[in-house]
Amino acid sequence: MRDDAVKCATLSHKTIAFKTELGANGTARDEEWLFKKTIKARKKRYKQVRLQLKIIVVMVAWTCGMPLKAQLNEAPIHYFDLQSVVNPAAVGADKLLHLRAEGTLSFAGAQRHPRTFYVAADAPLPLSRQQHGVGLQWMRHRLDLSTQQQVVAQYAYRFPLGQGTLAAGAQIDLLNETFDGEKLDPSQPHNPAWPTSKATEHAMTMGVGVYYAQPLWFAGFAVHALNAPTLQLTPAYAVTHKPLYSLVGGYDMRFRNPHLTLKTSTLLQATQKKFRADVTARMVYQRDKKQVYGGLTYSPTHAVTALVGGTFHGVVLGYHYEYYTSGSNLREGRHGCFVGYQTEFNVGSQHRGRHQSIRIL
Repeated sequence: MRDDAVKCATLSHKTIAFKTELGANGTARDEEWLFKKTIKARKKRYKQVRLQLKIIVVMVAWTCGMPLKAQLNEAPIHYFDLQSVVNPAAVGADKLLHLRAEGTLSFAGAQRHPRTFYVAADAPLPLSRQQHGVGLQWMRHRLDLSTQQQVVAQYAYRFPLGQGTLAAGAQIDLLNETFDGEKLDPSQPHNPAWPTSKATEHAMTMGVGVYYAQPLWFAGFAVHALNAPTLQLTPAYAVTHKPLYSLVGGYDMRFRNPHLTLKTSTLLQATQKKFRADVTARMVYQRDKKQVYGGLTYSPTHAVTALVGGTFHGVVLGYHYEYYTSGSNLREGRHGCFVGYQTEFNVGSQHRGRHQSIRIL
């Protein structure tokens, strides 16, 4: 029996030693696996950063390298928050009801500066398990003695595609063009075809667009004033709205700090004779559904714009100052603000599940 006890003790010691060695080897393997996983994650992150930087460089190079024509001044400064103004397919892009407004004013004493105001509202409209979007807009653009106003109704249909959502949209615009010839200064040179009294004309036009969005990037293309309406203010003076082509895109660069995001975007707008490009970069800090941001927008040969803003409890606030560069025929800068409100919009889903089958009554 003593020999059996000795054999059992020896076997127990060997078993413990084997388990200890196995545990040590297992820990070593775990450490090696974690090390390899860390290296793999760092390589993946490095590739993502390189891709993000390439996208930003391409956006800037593409914008700066395009042939420059006469500038368009009608683009909203906060186009990244007013995408429905640029593209009808962007209405109802998320599950929120958006109310937005932007105003741009010139400083006192500034001459020949456009003054533009936008008011827009859009919301998703889920019907029969399909995703729709609707929107309304009002725009007022004033330059010298001319004032243009637009009332716009928009619709978009969206459906999932790949890892994102593709949308197609259309809009109908009611145009109002006014020229206040009563304010003409006879001592100043002017076009003899201009009306010498207040003249107003109306027209209707339309636009279409497509819009694709994923969690980290978006892109869209739209055409406005498809029918190129001509508003005849007098027999000798008319205003023609040429088709306006808009291309917009953006990419979000994430950092290790989950609260920081670099949001980059580009807006290109062109007619047959005019062109404008805007490249924007904003650093956004977000926490507990609140965010603040600061950034810059560069428009080649036109202006550099400083941007600040934030979102607090659904209220969106923003301010911008636009400084004209030497390539612009304008000298004094202009500034403006952006205000908005957003909240969840669940129309169409509130009544789901309330219907009961007759068979269980």
